[in-house]
Amino acid sequence: MVNHTGYSSSQVRRQFRQSFQITPSAYRKKRRLERAAVLLALTPLNIAQIAICCGYHNHSSFSRAFQHRYQLRPRNFRNH
Repeated sequence: MVNHTGYSSSQVRRQFRQSFQITPSAYRKKRRLERAAVLLALTPLNIAQIAICCGYHNHSSFSRAFQHRYQLRPRNFRNH
């Protein structure tokens, strides 16, 4: 499939990875978790609300991804 730039999606993904040394999906996940960390630190939103705000469909998948990135559960990160 060709997008409006004339490049296929695989070409765009490959160029992104060559330029930034990270895949687009890994970058998106990284940014979502960084946003979640800010929300945990600065807002009273509960963890389920933060998960939804950051694009996760459920609390458990968000918690697993967050713990993998920060080596802390979201609740522990907030209380840290």
